[in-house]
Amino acid sequence: MRKGVSLASLMITIVIIMLLATTVAISASSSINDSRKISFATEISFIQEAVNHYYMKHGNIPVLEKIEMNLSTLDEENRLEFKGENVNNDIVQLYRLDLPSLGKIDTVFGNDEKERDYYAVSLDTNRVYYVLGLHVGEKNYYSLTDELRSIIRYFDNSLTDNIIFSKSISKWTNQNIDVQILIPSEYSNINIVVKQSGNVISNVSNSILNGKYHQYMIEGISGNYNISVSYLKNNENKNISFVVDNYDNEKPTYQVSDRKNLDNGDERYSYIELYDVNDNLSGISKMKYMKSEVSEGDIRENGIDIQDGILELDDDTEYITIYIEDNAENYDYRVLDVRGK
Repeated sequence: MRKGVSLASLMITIVIIMLLATTVAISASSSINDSRKISFATEISFIQEAVNHYYMKHGNIPVLEKIEMNLSTLDEENRLEFKGENVNNDIVQLYRLDLPSLGKIDTVFGNDEKERDYYAVSLDTNRVYYVLGLHVGEKNYYSLTDELRSIIRYFDNSLTDNIIFSKSISKWTNQNIDVQILIPSEYSNINIVVKQSGNVISNVSNSILNGKYHQYMIEGISGNYNISVSYLKNNENKNISFVVDNYDNEKPTYQVSDRKNLDNGDERYSYIELYDVNDNLSGISKMKYMKSEVSEGDIRENGIDIQDGILELDDDTEYITIYIEDNAENYDYRVLDVRGK
C-alpha cells in the first residue's frame, strides 16, 4: 500500500489553517479598533475637560463659525448621542471649537484633513462633538459615549439633564478632589447633599450665578464621596447623583520571601520572591528593584522592572531596594538586608 496524504485529510488541514488565519486577523483587527477607540476617547475627554474649565473661568466658550449637524442621516444609537440638545427638523446647531484658545492640545482627530474633520460644541449643553465621526467596525462615535467613558475610566465630567459635574482631578489621585456643579439657572428648589460612607458630611447651599448656570463648589473633602442633587424642573421634582471614586491614599502592600537558590546545571543564581502584592483601589503602576541600597529618586528612574515577582540577585548582593507605586502615586520604598535570608 502506498502511503500518502488523502484528499480529505488535506482539505481538513486547509480548513483548519484558514480558520486559524481568520481568528488571527479578527484578533488583530479587534486590537486596532480598541486602540482607535481608546485614542479617540482620551482625546475628546481631554477637550471636553478643557472646554469645561475654560467656561468655568471665563463664562463662555471660544468658538468659530456656526455649523449644522443633520441627524436624519444617523442611526438611532448615534441620534441618542445628541439627546438633550435643541433639535429642530433633525438639525442641531453647533459651533466649531477654537482649539488653540483652549490651550496646547495635540490632536490625532479633528485636524481638518478632510471635510468636517473638526471638533464642535453645543452652546446649550457645553457638550463637545467630533463632527466627522469616528468610524470603528460597524459603529460611529460623535461624542464621549458611556461606552467610551468606561474604556478610559473617564471621571472628570458627567452631564445629566444639562447639569454638569466637573472634578478638579479626573485620574487616580491621593489628593483631595473638589467638584464644581453647574445647574441651569431655570431650575429651582436646589438641594445638594454630600455623603461619605453613608453619613452626611456637607449640605451645600451657597451658589454663584455664572452665566446660564448656578455654580456650586464642593471643596476640602478627603476621600471618596457621593453627591446627591435634588431640584425642580418644569414643576417636576427630580434627583440625580454623582460619585467621586478616584481617590486612593493607601500605599501598596506586599510580602518578601527568604533568599532562594536555583541551580539546575545550566544556570545558577539566587533570588527572592514578592508575593501577596496588593493595591485594592487604583492598582499597581510600577514595581522596581536594585541590587544595592539607593535613594527613592534613583530607583524610580533607574530601577529594574520586577517580572513575575522574581528579584534575581548576584552572589555578592547584600542589600536590595524595592519600590512599588500605585496609579494614585502612593508608594512603598524599602531597603532590605538579604545577607541572612
